[in-house]
Amino acid sequence: ARRVVAAAGRAGGRRGEAVALRDRALLQVLWDTGMRRGDAVTAERAGVVRRGEVTVLKHSVKGGRDVETELSPGAAAAVEAWLAAAPPSRWVFCALTGVRPMAPGGVNRVVERAARAAGLRAHPHQFRAAFITRCLDAGIRLERVQAAAHHRDIKSTVRYDRGARGAGVAAELAALRANVSKT
Repeated sequence: ARRVVAAAGRAGGRRGEAVALRDRALLQVLWDTGMRRGDAVTAERAGVVRRGEVTVLKHSVKGGRDVETELSPGAAAAVEAWLAAAPPSRWVFCALTGVRPMAPGGVNRVVERAARAAGLRAHPHQFRAAFITRCLDAGIRLERVQAAAHHRDIKSTVRYDRGARGAGVAAELAALRANVSKT
């Protein structure tokens, strides 16, 4: 994900620096928050709120619930840089005209273009899986990761985990059972 975000600027080409800023901000938000692409593209500028040192993005999630997602300092800086160069628009991640939000398919193209520039293949949902896996790898409690991912059911969060949690458990249990049966 880090390589794809870094490549977003190189992928802009003829589309200009403003589009590169938008693409980097979008990818940074997806990676740092695990936000769904559909949630990101419907976020409105009025929903970018600074609270002291923290920037939150108010938006709706799957199911129509309104939530707030805390942005990392890197994502907040990327969004701020993009909004300074963006056309006037109601949307954070708008189409080049500023009239409407990016389409979810547009997010796919941004990710594919940046991934290709990085020599990789990627899809927006892989950023969500990377976020959840990274949180769990860091030892953040599953319930907190579930809340950050805005999942109603914890089983949804677990499905995104690409880590090695659980690896070797069957062998450990077999060894434990073997030791217990000897006593």
